[in-house]
Amino acid sequence: MISLNQTYLLLQKPTILLLELMISSLRRRYLQISIETRKLKNKLSTPSQPHLKNNNQ
Repeated sequence: MISLNQTYLLLQKPTILLLELMISSLRRRYLQISIETRKLKNKLSTPSQPHLKNNNQ
C-alpha cells in the first residue's frame, strides 16, 4: 500500500520517474542491441561462408 507521502512525492516528480523509466528501458535495449551486434560480428568473422570470401577478393 502506498502512503499519502509517497503519493505526494510521485505526483510532485513525475518527470523524474518517467525519465528513470525511459533510461532503464533504453539501457536494456542497448544491451540487447550490443549482444545482437556481437553475434553478427562473430558470424561475419567466421571464414566458413563462401560468399564473404568472394567479396574480400
